[in-house]
Amino acid sequence: MLKSNIIVFRDQQDIKSIGDDEQVKAFAPAWVEKALEKIAPKFYGTKFEIGSYINDNFEPSGKQYEIKQKMTLIDLIAIARNERANTNGIIKYAQYPGISNETIIALRDLAKHCVMVGKDIATHFGGFPGGEPQELNQEVYICDLPGLQFQQLDNTGRHVLISQEGDFPKGALDDEIYENTVGEKKFTLEKAQQDTQSRFLTGKFKDKAVLFDTIAYQAFIMQDFILAATTLNAQAKSAAPQAELNFKFLKYGAGFFLNGLEGEAKNKLSENLAIGVLKGIQQLLKLSPESRSQIKRIELPYYRETNNQRLDEILKEIETLCTKNGLEFASTKDDMLAQTSKKYKTATTNCSDPHAPFGNEMNYGSVDAAIAENLARKGNNFNPIFNTKMKEAYLTISHLLHQIHNKPLEVPVVLTPQTKPALSILSKIKWSVISALFVGALVKSGQALLIGLTASWTATLASVVIAFVGLEIIRLARNEFKKSQHHQYQQKTQHDLDKLNNIQLSAFNIGRKSAKSTKNQIFGLCSWQAYRSPKAFYAGYEAQQKQDKSLLARVPLTKLNRA
Repeated sequence: MLKSNIIVFRDQQDIKSIGDDEQVKAFAPAWVEKALEKIAPKFYGTKFEIGSYINDNFEPSGKQYEIKQKMTLIDLIAIARNERANTNGIIKYAQYPGISNETIIALRDLAKHCVMVGKDIATHFGGFPGGEPQELNQEVYICDLPGLQFQQLDNTGRHVLISQEGDFPKGALDDEIYENTVGEKKFTLEKAQQDTQSRFLTGKFKDKAVLFDTIAYQAFIMQDFILAATTLNAQAKSAAPQAELNFKFLKYGAGFFLNGLEGEAKNKLSENLAIGVLKGIQQLLKLSPESRSQIKRIELPYYRETNNQRLDEILKEIETLCTKNGLEFASTKDDMLAQTSKKYKTATTNCSDPHAPFGNEMNYGSVDAAIAENLARKGNNFNPIFNTKMKEAYLTISHLLHQIHNKPLEVPVVLTPQTKPALSILSKIKWSVISALFVGALVKSGQALLIGLTASWTATLASVVIAFVGLEIIRLARNEFKKSQHHQYQQKTQHDLDKLNNIQLSAFNIGRKSAKSTKNQIFGLCSWQAYRSPKAFYAGYEAQQKQDKSLLARVPLTKLNRA
């Protein structure tokens, strides 16, 4: 039985390994910082013995890693990804004596939301799942990105699953992680069973009947895509402003990590992964040009599947979206490190493990391991134990519909999803109150007798203020609703739009006409379709006002025009 906290060297590493590289940087969404503060006190003053396993016995190197009175993002990565290898998802709780399972689960969950970004020389490419690696010797950018894991009940994949047979093991930050990533509270089983929007897929997770939350899963993918793209872009821009990137976003979490998931949830995971990427690209294009200026090509290796027409349709939508916005696109079966673009430098994610350092078991046993094996420094510069010059940063990742802002990566704005619309309305109402008081003063001072008012100042002002504020609340709430519905329709794939019924299509198109003139607006507000489907009506209205040509072109006039 281990008696102290430990960090284990990965195979082929020892105390003499060197990885100092000040260009490698750790990133995480801004909300991770506050979440980490909640569990950090459990580790204050804790020392981790660093060493190797020799003949199944832990041999300390004499070096220790200590958590002081503030826990950094780099500390989180060092003590969460502290196993030499992990191919089965089993958390080794014994490596954290005295720390509760709930806290350890939360630690590993947060590590999943962290990336490390840097560059190295790829001496070779290939070697997994077989064949001889080929010589390359090209500079590449790497984003070490852990995927959602569905191997054990306490793995990160449980966040997008709802158990129909008892509860999953719970981490100390489950609610916080879900709400910050998905933007709402997690559905209860009862609420999920009442869903009529095909949000949930059935499946089995380690022989436990589950519902797979497709919207939640896509939100996790969206966040990862934005985090990887913007950080790779920022690192390239900082290191070599002239560098133009071929951004490869790997099909991650769909191999070894999927071993515990079965049924419809597993069969349609690739489709939902691709939809998450599509939504991620949509959000990336909403950011300031500075946040994506270096990315010129997007490549999705090994996404296509035999006889999966739906997946082909999604990839075609991604290609169309990229082409319309001046980005090259490819979906190939080429190795992630291969130089598949003659014009642009390779920048790739990997399929890393939230339990073990970049490279995991090394050799060519997995995608993650093969990438590290083919790099000049074997991934040592992506390990905080060896890279003492690694830096860190927290970023606001605007991947949720009501968190989209045209702000550059360097100037993040943090908003709470559940409170933003209400606070926005209240902040604007203050000007209406001032206006109402002014009008009330005019009425009382000179015009009151014309309309038969003889009430006191207080009553007069109160009446006018109430009337103005009430109308203003209605107007502002309507504007927020229009924006919200427009954003929601922007996120719909062509497949989603194809499922709209005739009433929804009519309401959308009546809305777009209403935005063109006052006469049409009066007609639109009197139409029964607008009352039957107000979401579609206001989505069309706002799309026309914003001149959103992309959305307007994707929504047909009637269901008969779909051929």
